[in-house]
Amino acid sequence: MTNENRNAGDNVRGGLRRWRHPVRKQTYEEMGDGTCRVVCDDGREGLFDNNGRYLSGTLTQASREMIVWVTGPRMPPGCNFRWSEVPIDINRASGWPEDLEEVLRSHGVTLGQDIRIK
Repeated sequence: MTNENRNAGDNVRGGLRRWRHPVRKQTYEEMGDGTCRVVCDDGREGLFDNNGRYLSGTLTQASREMIVWVTGPRMPPGCNFRWSEVPIDINRASGWPEDLEEVLRSHGVTLGQDIRIK
């Protein structure tokens, strides 16, 4: 990601996310219906579903990872932190520090084998 893409607030238009791929020179835009519009600098564009499957347009290939990122679920406020920096509490069944577990539960997150966001 380029530096301008690190601040998500700069990449949200009308509540929808928009990111620019620094290598492919493509812009990935969330359309609000679970699809992603990808536009190249040369004017070609394509529409893809939230799994990266091509739907329409002159652009038939794009980065699946970027599409999933742009169209994927949003983290609730208070839960958007760097997962690799979360300390593990080996004395708790969930492994989460108590204060972070409370924040997650307050946002409807179920802790277990998989973390699920309602």
